[in-house]
Amino acid sequence: TVTYVEGRVDVLKENTTMAVPLREGELVFPKDIIRTKSNSKAEITFKDKSMLRLAQNSRVEITDYQLDEQGRRKKATVNLLRGKARTIIAKMNPGTDFNILTPNSQGKIKGSDVFAFFQAGVSGMLVSSGTLSVANTAYPKDAIIVPPGNSVVVPQAQIPKGPRPYLEMEKKFHEQDTN
Repeated sequence: TVTYVEGRVDVLKENTTMAVPLREGELVFPKDIIRTKSNSKAEITFKDKSMLRLAQNSRVEITDYQLDEQGRRKKATVNLLRGKARTIIAKMNPGTDFNILTPNSQGKIKGSDVFAFFQAGVSGMLVSSGTLSVANTAYPKDAIIVPPGNSVVVPQAQIPKGPRPYLEMEKKFHEQDTN
């Protein structure tokens, strides 16, 4: 469910060619592509209470989101095609994946609060809490673990750089963009 919209946000539904405005309270589904325009933000809250917050000028596809009979997440994949997103993950069962993809990276979140961005061919991820396993899609076997309090940069065609401790101002910058 869309739980917050600021500015102009739209959705492109599967098998359609025209995006339509997205408003608070509307439902989103796997294969939907959500876009935020300039000076716009959006928040999506999934049935398992996980949240996805989008900064301005972002584009994300909810590639897959599966729940079991009790409403617990079995698997989730979000594809950040452009811009910046914050994922605040509800408690996960062991063996449950929450994947965040960008055009050149793939991350498996094992925690609860991760910022991701993709701009100018470079991906970056900052782990506020939990851990993250991240790799360049060109080098999937060269994944690195990013512990909480650290960030990583994934250049276009190189293995990830880092992890390195992030500065508090970096985190505040990402929070400002996605709050």
